[in-house]
Amino acid sequence: MRFVWQMALRELRSSWRRLGFFFVCVAVGVSGIVSLRSLIQNVRVALIAEARTLTAGDVYLRSDQPWTRETMEVLRVRLEGLESVLRTETVDTTTMATYFTEAGNRTKVVELRAVEAKFPFYGEFVLGSGQPYSFELLEDDGALVGSELLTQLGVEIGDLFKIGQVAFTIRDVILTEPGQQLGAFNLGPRVLVNHDSLERTGLLDYGSRSNRQILLKLDQSEVEPLVVGLREDLADSFVRVG
Repeated sequence: MRFVWQMALRELRSSWRRLGFFFVCVAVGVSGIVSLRSLIQNVRVALIAEARTLTAGDVYLRSDQPWTRETMEVLRVRLEGLESVLRTETVDTTTMATYFTEAGNRTKVVELRAVEAKFPFYGEFVLGSGQPYSFELLEDDGALVGSELLTQLGVEIGDLFKIGQVAFTIRDVILTEPGQQLGAFNLGPRVLVNHDSLERTGLLDYGSRSNRQILLKLDQSEVEPLVVGLREDLADSFVRVG
């Protein structure tokens, strides 16, 4: 046994530099793995936060068809027993905005979005006036519009323009809007209105083309099971779940 220790000490004295280099390599490797895992975790958290801002909710259901009774029943059943679930709906459609003047009418294709009071769950509107966004701006047929609409229609804040059967009052300008799909192509300026006002425009009559969305906010531990369950239940429908 003594001989073994003598040989080990002799080898250690002759190769201590290589042994030290080995331990340095191990330390660098371990620290690299820890740093990489930390980076991946930070990126994952940032992507989740960014995804929420892009969708404005934890879970969404989208369809270019009116919601069916079967879809609503599936959603109702899946949400039973879940705590603190918040829900809101939006509708997106492309239509014409008209501004009436003595010299003649001016029209422009716009991307219209109708929202309810709880929208958005995540993200914030940035308005041209600097005031915070409030759903009250959309009440009594108010509208928020993209800045380019002011130039293209020759209108100002406070002016009236018409969409369908409803005349809207321009309340402010949208600079930043949550809930826009990444890379989405817009055919015209954005216009944001009250969901109830949209129903009175006549744009949602039979045969109209629009994209409907239901947004949900719930506990993070319940998101993945809900998405998986909804995708299974709605696999044969025209509803996309994310």
